Amino acid sequence: MEQKKDKIIAAIIILFIIILSLAILIPKFPLFIVKKTFDNAVKNFVNISGLSQWLVKGILVFALMPLYWALLQVSSLKIRLFNKKKTYKTLGKFIIVAYAGLFFFAMYFLGRGTYFEHSNSDIVKATKFFANTPEGIRFFDTDGYDPKYGIKLQPVTPDIIAKIKKKELGLQPKIIPTDALLNYECFDTITGEPKVWFYTDNKGNYEFYDQPGYHPAYREELKPITKDVIIDFKNIIKQIEDKRIADKRDADIRKENEYKENIKRETLEARNLFIENNINPLFSNSPSITEVAILVTEKEGNKYSPNSLKVKDNIQDILSKGKIKGISNFFKTNFIENGNFENLFQGSSSVTTDLDLFKHVDYIVLGKIILAYSQDPRLGDLITCRLEFNTKIIYAKTGETIATKIISDSGIGIDNDKAAEQAIKRVSDKAVTFILSNTIKLEAT
Repeated sequence: MEQKKDKIIAAIIILFIIILSLAILIPKFPLFIVKKTFDNAVKNFVNISGLSQWLVKGILVFALMPLYWALLQVSSLKIRLFNKKKTYKTLGKFIIVAYAGLFFFAMYFLGRGTYFEHSNSDIVKATKFFANTPEGIRFFDTDGYDPKYGIKLQPVTPDIIAKIKKKELGLQPKIIPTDALLNYECFDTITGEPKVWFYTDNKGNYEFYDQPGYHPAYREELKPITKDVIIDFKNIIKQIEDKRIADKRDADIRKENEYKENIKRETLEARNLFIENNINPLFSNSPSITEVAILVTEKEGNKYSPNSLKVKDNIQDILSKGKIKGISNFFKTNFIENGNFENLFQGSSSVTTDLDLFKHVDYIVLGKIILAYSQDPRLGDLITCRLEFNTKIIYAKTGETIATKIISDSGIGIDNDKAAEQAIKRVSDKAVTFILSNTIKLEAT
């Protein structure tokens, strides 16, 4: 196979040498026409295709051989072939005309994808013209007017061709997220050329794109990025980040404050509910009047009884006739059932602060009663009731027990109720005296 190729190459070289020899030895050979045609074809093909002139010359040497032969025939040069004298003038003319047409067709097809001459000139020479029509960009090979829209044609420029080709290849400018730009390669590390383009609105907000072109909404040309733009943008990002951090901090503070307010409100609501379940909050401590809240229970079981209620009401009635206001319906049943009565009676001062008792009264009188009934034969059918009243006076502001006493007395009656009623009256009188002596003394100090 290699030998066959070598033979073909050798034959082509020998043929080329023969043609050159004929051009030198035979005066009638149209050397001028051959050289002119060859040089012109090389020049045009190189300008259109941009290929190496040596490659183009090599191709044309072989491609133009039929044309050289035709020129020889037309110039009436007779060549002896197989010992016969024979000319091919008609065929030669046909080949010359065909080559002329082929040349123009070749120039057309080769020039379809080119827009500028491939020449060593300081000025870029356009080979195409364009018009921006409603159908888009329309190209023409010659200057003039668009035959359909009558728009004056303009010579193409490298910039507009680059933009059109990028659009055809789908290389439209794509927006770069602002947060990604901080780590984006904005300049080519070798040439230093920008790799990012930007747009700014009237408020100074930036939009960044990865290609040159126009803004998709405002049709304003994108500008290449600069060092100053990057610095300005980073300052804006820092301001935005600082504001975001500050806003987040403020939001966290507001959230924390709201949480605290909610906890405070819920605590206050729970406290108010707790207070309402234990006392009557409608009573208010007046600075001009001494208020005394009274609560009396049975000694056993710490619960209300008809007799304990009578003791409480009697003490309240007697106090209210003087300078001290007695309050008998201040405490609710829950105060006893929840253990607050017993805790306060045993000296737990926290009960007074938990219930804010000083906001409502000055003093608290707590007492426990126990009744014992007996019958003395010497008194016939009469019943004797002995009442023991263990009482404490507590200062509502501090929860301190300021006085404590066990008061006892007896009553006689025809039945238990009558005997108890008399005993309750006597004990209540003594209890009021005890209360007045201690509260008035404290108020005076």
